[in-house]
Amino acid sequence: MWEPPPPGLRAVQTRIPGIICSHSSGLVQSSETIRWRIHTQQYGEYEALEKMSTKGAAQSRDGATEKQSRASWLEAALRALASGGIDRVSVEALARELGVTKGSFYWHFKDRPAFLHELLDYWAAQTTQTVIENRSYPADPAERIRAVADDIVRRDLAGMDPHIRAWTQYDAEGRNLVARVDKRRFTFLRSLFSDAGFAPDEAALRARLLYHYAVGEQFNFAKESPGKRRQRMRAQADLLLRR
Repeated sequence: MWEPPPPGLRAVQTRIPGIICSHSSGLVQSSETIRWRIHTQQYGEYEALEKMSTKGAAQSRDGATEKQSRASWLEAALRALASGGIDRVSVEALARELGVTKGSFYWHFKDRPAFLHELLDYWAAQTTQTVIENRSYPADPAERIRAVADDIVRRDLAGMDPHIRAWTQYDAEGRNLVARVDKRRFTFLRSLFSDAGFAPDEAALRARLLYHYAVGEQFNFAKESPGKRRQRMRAQADLLLRR
């Protein structure tokens, strides 16, 4: 049985698909504690002690903010993927690394397949959209190409590509997503070379060469120092900007 709520609070039973949560709710001061006991057929029972602010933000006992930890699970999964492939991305292992229970995972994600699908979307957003939507690059088209090329190495934006491609090679849905990411990246680079004054065919060729070089760097020179890799990437951009 779950413990009764503190005076002034009312008990509520919340039903989520596959999960029944018994918890206390109401007007809660920031110092008050609510208890959750969550029962699932597959994972048994766990309990989390959480504090709630007057705005309703829940914070776990160990200080980690549960509702803000979604990205932490995804980042941990990318690190696990890089360390040993998709088999390393298990709920139990990630929970141990993050120092939380598996219940934190199921707070955010329906199951592991749904998590892996979101992981691909997260990888795409972090390595592609952050570049495309970056407004801090120089206005000059040629300098913008150099800045993007430098950013790819400096922020290691292509560092996960070999692991992602190895994982999705035999997964049709994942392979299709990677193909869409490749197309989005190529289209962006082609537009940069077009802005730099190259004809459509020339812009497409240079974009493809720069992209293939950036991806190939991860397979052949990933262990070299970032300084050397940035130097080579800059030289590659300069070469492709020649007329």
